[in-house]
Amino acid sequence: MAKSKNKHRIRWARVFGVILLIFAIIASAVAVYAVNVIRTLAADLPQPDEVKLDIQEPSVVYDRNGIVIGYLGSSAPYKYVSLEEMGPLVKKVFVGSEDHRFYSHGPVDWIGLIRAALTNLMHGSIQQGGSTITQQLARVMFNLGMETSMDRKLKEFVLAYRLEQRYTKDQILELYLNMVYFGDGCYGVETAAQHYFGKHTSELTLSEVALLAGILPAPSVRAPTSNLEAAINGRNVVLNKLLSIEAISEEEYEEAKNQTIELSQTSLVELDAKGYALDFIKNFLVENFGTDLTFSGGLSVYTTFDVKLIEGLQSSIEEYLDERDKSITGTVVLDDKGVRQPQPGAIIIDPRNGEVLAMVGGRKYSETQYNRAMAPRATGSSFKPIEYAAAVQMNMLTPFDTWVSEPIKVPIPGDTWSPHEFNNTWWGQITVREAIVRSSNIAAVKTALLVGIDAVQYYAKKFGITEEVRPVPSTAIGVNEITPLNLALSYAPFANGGYAVEPVFIKEVKNSVGVTIYKQTPWKYKVIDESTAYVMSDMLHSMFMGNAYTPKAAVDGRFLAGKSGTTSSWKDSWYVGYSTNFVYALTVGIDADIPEVKGAYKNMTTKHPGMWLWGYTARDLFKAKLIPVGPALSKPKNIVSVTVNFKDSELLGGGSQKPVSSITKPEAVPLQTSPVSWKTLSLSADLTVTYNADCSTFQPVKVLWPVPTKQEPPLEECEFIPEPPQEDEEQVEEPKEPEEQQEQETPTELEPITPTSPVTPNQKPNPNPQSKKPEKKDQKKNST
Repeated sequence: MAKSKNKHRIRWARVFGVILLIFAIIASAVAVYAVNVIRTLAADLPQPDEVKLDIQEPSVVYDRNGIVIGYLGSSAPYKYVSLEEMGPLVKKVFVGSEDHRFYSHGPVDWIGLIRAALTNLMHGSIQQGGSTITQQLARVMFNLGMETSMDRKLKEFVLAYRLEQRYTKDQILELYLNMVYFGDGCYGVETAAQHYFGKHTSELTLSEVALLAGILPAPSVRAPTSNLEAAINGRNVVLNKLLSIEAISEEEYEEAKNQTIELSQTSLVELDAKGYALDFIKNFLVENFGTDLTFSGGLSVYTTFDVKLIEGLQSSIEEYLDERDKSITGTVVLDDKGVRQPQPGAIIIDPRNGEVLAMVGGRKYSETQYNRAMAPRATGSSFKPIEYAAAVQMNMLTPFDTWVSEPIKVPIPGDTWSPHEFNNTWWGQITVREAIVRSSNIAAVKTALLVGIDAVQYYAKKFGITEEVRPVPSTAIGVNEITPLNLALSYAPFANGGYAVEPVFIKEVKNSVGVTIYKQTPWKYKVIDESTAYVMSDMLHSMFMGNAYTPKAAVDGRFLAGKSGTTSSWKDSWYVGYSTNFVYALTVGIDADIPEVKGAYKNMTTKHPGMWLWGYTARDLFKAKLIPVGPALSKPKNIVSVTVNFKDSELLGGGSQKPVSSITKPEAVPLQTSPVSWKTLSLSADLTVTYNADCSTFQPVKVLWPVPTKQEPPLEECEFIPEPPQEDEEQVEEPKEPEEQQEQETPTELEPITPTSPVTPNQKPNPNPQSKKPEKKDQKKNST
């Protein structure tokens, strides 16, 4: 029995000995590793005043002509400051928010580490960090990164102990505050204070210091120059922490939390024109290359922007909107965020290659950093050229075809929809050209139903619109929200002979040693044929012939075309105008549906704001030669001119109506020159739209919605775009209009006409035009 017990004891002793041996081996390995880490990384720690940070140069962003747009990185030079120079407030806030037991624990706060681990375990995610200021300094000083690994954590522990053997607590805190990253390329608290507030650290308020401390957990997200709301939220977290540990009083807390953050206006004002473009480039680079390379990698970024054009556009927009505030509203209208209303969003592109030349996202960047040039907004009638282009491309419409402006009911699932004209009157029979100029909603809806809503979706996507275009009839009148950039891209095929283009913002990016790391080549692809593009441009050119505002831009004889658009209650007012070498899309409106703002803004709509602003600003840009005269609009050889005699149409004035001449595609020319009278539009329950002819010379046209149309889409022809040729000074000979015209709220209107039967486009001509008309039968007039 005794021998059995002895054997049992010996066995456990051996096991215990093996365990001790394993622990000894592990401990020895850790000790050897720690010694190696100390020898290789921390053998020669410098004195605090000898620390030299390896601060890289900021990235430089250039425009298309080599002019500097701005710098991505701190605009203030790096400066090392002592803890005494920072002031007691900086010390209290950063210690309180980052490591409030800093002066009472060792290099590692084991109590804080255990508490953080338990908190994170309870929440199932990272809620607290257990690193001390000393550990954070070790991570920054020795570039250990943020990788979650045992190797990195062990190095951090060992170096933290080594740092506290070498430096005092105050020296460690001083090093930390001079090395840590505050976003926007700012290393060190003094650099951040100068960059964000234009002050020394000793001059900062409690609210401002708390905001800087709140940046540290996520500097790329909380930089106040790009995301002030996130920065303020971070500030409030810091203030709550300071209050909870009684580092500040309740009164100090309330005062700091209620203080308005005012960023340095010097840097923001300098960016009033260029800030939106610079922000866009910055976001692109961060997304594709990361924060470190963007802000401290010394990149050279060559963009497509034109600084002088951007500055001229922003200055002109601001001047005329200020003038409008004074002359019409008599006061400045502010929204609930204190931002002046209305606000513009503008973009200018080159339709030949998709290069973005100018971007303005608001009146002044120093007042609002929200970029409206890249914000989706309902487009109103400025979307209509897409559906008309689809109809012309499918040979279903010509400029001299006619629609009837009248009450109609369009079936929608479970109900009907009754669109109306913008002035709540009906205009009777009007040509397609006039329907575009006068922004007829009825003609637009009939055109969209004629080609099929799916065809409208198809062409919108092919033209460059990436936003959702809903398969509903109201798509025809611009209910979908689209950015000014994408709407500008959608007009490019009209200007360049039928090619959609992809947007280009950055031509090339080079690293700090001059090696190209990014390059974008323009692409284009065929979406409509050249004759369709020419017909559309011819019709859209009519907007510049009889309108009171857009002719203001016709100062140098260049070809101009475009389309206006407004949304419900004038929340947004658009104009997209173009020539052969530019497309300029502009929207002006209010940012939010606030009753007070909407009421004040409504007083500004006695004139079409978008059309008015586009006309005057485009004129300024042309006069300053910021947009040179482009090549002449090339007329395709197959375009023909046709005269239509409307003498048989009582709706258009009978014999007193003059013949209408227009260009068109030869395959769309009707076999007779007098429009026929069609029966009333009928809408069947299965969502088909049928137009029945009174005259046997034309076959009935059946249009399906939303069933896909049978029309074959144009073949895509993708190709690289060569470098654009030098600007051609040759200009299109256009009839000269008087420089000054009497201004009016809308284009001249016809007298309202009692609605009658719609006249549909001349479709599918009968090969036997001499056949007799069918006998007329009694029919009940369709109320639609």
